[in-house]
Amino acid sequence: MKLISASLLAASVMADKWAKLGDTWNALSGSDAVSEDDRKIIDLFTISSVANYGCWCRFNMYKPYKGTPQDVVDEACKQWYQNYDCLAVDYNSDTVTCNDDVDYVDVITKLSDPFLPTTDYAAECAVKNAGDDCAIEACHVDAVFIRHVFTFLTDSTLNMTLSGWYGFNGDVCTGRVSGGTTVAPGAAATTMNPATTGAPATTLNPPLPKTACCGAYPSRFPYRTRGGDTECCVATTFNVYLMECCLDNSLLPIGTCV
Repeated sequence: MKLISASLLAASVMADKWAKLGDTWNALSGSDAVSEDDRKIIDLFTISSVANYGCWCRFNMYKPYKGTPQDVVDEACKQWYQNYDCLAVDYNSDTVTCNDDVDYVDVITKLSDPFLPTTDYAAECAVKNAGDDCAIEACHVDAVFIRHVFTFLTDSTLNMTLSGWYGFNGDVCTGRVSGGTTVAPGAAATTMNPATTGAPATTLNPPLPKTACCGAYPSRFPYRTRGGDTECCVATTFNVYLMECCLDNSLLPIGTCV
């Protein structure tokens, strides 16, 4: 019963989040800052078009299949989900809950020419949500996602063969068609690591988290630490037994940093 309740709660939170994204999309349609041509695109392609699309664009009551994104919009959805996964990793604590349902002061509906590629949503969100890192990044991530979808629709149309409404079932995402896998095998450790040897955790040897995040918002993504065997160098993960992150942030074979 607890598992069912948790699942329903997660679906409810995602439905609320999707409703908020839809409200933002609709508000842009009525904004004086949006040009007539842009308004036509917003009105023609409601954001509900990507509520059940591809491997990652599955919102409302749907969970993403994950796997390989099938087009630019699907890639934007993957980025959106991964960013929110990292918001939970980076900002959740005993006193703060940071998830899909976080409230923030929106900026994209208040900007002149809101879809301009050079618009710094991060700076705008930081001003409007000062002091709340979770709200700042959620505002930033959502604005970038909406811009990605809008920009794609200005020059392209959605591929209806990727729409769940037209029969797309996610087989190509999960590898059931090709028999492949979307998860690479972990590299074998070559030295003893307390986090993987079963040694009891102490204050001198605390357990390492199973998941960490790499990169910067709005392109931050979670990765498996594999007991400390995998780490992050700026925006790339690496095997600590083969590579090292140098002081200049370059990633080089062990022993070759200048």
